[in-house]
Amino acid sequence: MGKRMEKYKENLDKIKELLENYPKGMTITEISETLDINRNLISKLLDILLILGNVDMKKFGPAKVYFLSERVPVSTLLNFTSDYILVLNKKFDIVQVNENFLAFLDLKREDLINKNLLDVSLPLFHDTELKKMVNSTLKGKEITKEFQYLKGEEQLYFRGKFIPSIFSTGSKGVTIILEDITESKKAEIEIKKSENKLRRIFKSIPDLFFLVSDDSTILEWSGDEDQTYIPPKKFLGKKMKYLLPKRLSKLSYEMIKKTLETKEPQTIEYSLLMDGALHFYEARHLHYSENKVAIFIRNISKRKETEVKLRETKEQFKTITEQNLMGIGILQDEKIVYANRKLADIAGRSRKEVLKMKLRDVAEFIHPEDREFAITQAKKKQLNNDRDIVLNYSYRIFTKDKKIKWINQYSKTISYNGRPADLMMCIDITEQKNAELRLKNSEKRFRAIAEQTLMGIAIIQDAELKYVNKRAIEISGYTKEELLNFEVEDISNIIIYPEDRKFVMEQLKKKLKGKKDTVKTYIFRIYNKSKEIRKIRIYSNTITYNEKLADLLLFFDITGEHNRSEK
Repeated sequence: MGKRMEKYKENLDKIKELLENYPKGMTITEISETLDINRNLISKLLDILLILGNVDMKKFGPAKVYFLSERVPVSTLLNFTSDYILVLNKKFDIVQVNENFLAFLDLKREDLINKNLLDVSLPLFHDTELKKMVNSTLKGKEITKEFQYLKGEEQLYFRGKFIPSIFSTGSKGVTIILEDITESKKAEIEIKKSENKLRRIFKSIPDLFFLVSDDSTILEWSGDEDQTYIPPKKFLGKKMKYLLPKRLSKLSYEMIKKTLETKEPQTIEYSLLMDGALHFYEARHLHYSENKVAIFIRNISKRKETEVKLRETKEQFKTITEQNLMGIGILQDEKIVYANRKLADIAGRSRKEVLKMKLRDVAEFIHPEDREFAITQAKKKQLNNDRDIVLNYSYRIFTKDKKIKWINQYSKTISYNGRPADLMMCIDITEQKNAELRLKNSEKRFRAIAEQTLMGIAIIQDAELKYVNKRAIEISGYTKEELLNFEVEDISNIIIYPEDRKFVMEQLKKKLKGKKDTVKTYIFRIYNKSKEIRKIRIYSNTITYNEKLADLLLFFDITGEHNRSEK
């Protein structure tokens, strides 16, 4: 077996030496004929070299061409990493070690290379445990284990990986990689200390505190037992979503999920009937860990009483809104309970008619294409449902005489007479929308003309091409996408002829700055995509495009005219 392995190694070396002289590569047949070795054996040897990374192969039709790999040697790669690396053969001899490992233990390479690992005292490992792990790895099992090492007065932590390896001779070995995890380990220890501190703090807070899992199971709690909805012995270890009233349990479960997903605090307010009285609470959900949420619950009944007193300001609210230029309305229990004069004017109806409307009546005069969205938002805000709500949006309505109006609405959930309602603030933006439509139609007409003209048209703004017409694409030879991805520097370096580049770029920069001392018409040369030189006559001017300065370029390809004039 030993002689056979030596013969294999000899043949592998012959192939590598041969390929050194043929950097463009050789086929299996060429190598077989040159070395006078059986073609099948050559094929097997090349497969081995491919696996070892000594050679690379490329296909040219049906032929496979092999050439020496230009990869960085493994010994060099070992020093690129910040990890500590040790390589052993199957006899436990150290055959490779990187500089980090040597520097860490303050050793020289000759202190370790070709020495048996069990004969070298390495403070990182215990000999008995080390021998067991290396033997398991030699059998093909990859092992990961954490190690501790006291260096001076500093406690260090490492994650060790024992990886099965194969040498170029085909013999087995083990690569030991030690990753320094000291910082993350210390952080983990500090987090545990911090968690213990937090628990002590939570217990000192007068609010009710609950630590729940991602499925709403109550893991811990602290606070006044008299304030709990049910006794602690009945809720600890149980799922919150099964303990509370249906509406509240669903909302609470949704908040737990949202807190874990966003890692952002989530707050809800709710009411519970306890001891014959209605109590109001605020629940703040805080992200605690990967699958845990801390919930702080505060009794806000007194605050709610204060809010009730604020209803007395209702008349003041009406006085302000009646003089407002914005349409203001309140939607509650799916009917309009308040509307100022301006809202009635925008709707094209009398105030009396508006105040008789229910949500289904409002839906009738909203444009069919906008109806579902607008009504869904109104319903959510009346129920104080903050999922997927939009505070500001535009939609169309029909006035009483069937005219279409565009409305821009700001709306949010408010407390009105002690219950949630949808406060709507509306502006008539019909004129603005009509102006936008006229502008779009104007742009369409411009593009229709521009795309059929025989002259190239381009607009440059903010050092980028913002528009090119069909003729500009034909003259340049580039696609529209390629041109629109060009910046001014690309145009200068790739398209404009070198001798004309300075003058053309000076003119362009002046126009983009709005300067007056520019040349509006001139001739210069360009390269099209096929690298042909084309002569261009250009007419350019500074314009305002999308409310900013831009350079409008109108140009003709006069290459044919120029060639005829030269002849």
